[in-house]
Amino acid sequence: MNGLPLASILNHSDHVIKADVTANADIVITHVEWLLADVVTPIGEEICAKNIEDVLSSGEVICYCCAVSVNSSEDDAETPLGRLAVEWKRMKARKPTATVAFGKAVLTMNFT
Repeated sequence: MNGLPLASILNHSDHVIKADVTANADIVITHVEWLLADVVTPIGEEICAKNIEDVLSSGEVICYCCAVSVNSSEDDAETPLGRLAVEWKRMKARKPTATVAFGKAVLTMNFT
């Protein structure tokens, strides 16, 4: 932007990182945690891990955000900021004999 590297504009500033999670089946998200890189720190008392119970139907999208500050070296051409870890389980089927499948997935952040 105007001759300045984009990293210089973003560095030493506060930002909100955001990740959209799309359910491909009926699930319950039980825990989310931002696994932040060393150059990224939460702002103030911001908690980047939550035990929750977000219920999603297949095709639904949910957004998770965290307020952070980025402080990387000016020499870095590209700096990974981290990722979002999501723990989830499938929703119980309507049949009483069904079992619940548990899973864990790590998703890449889509920054907007």
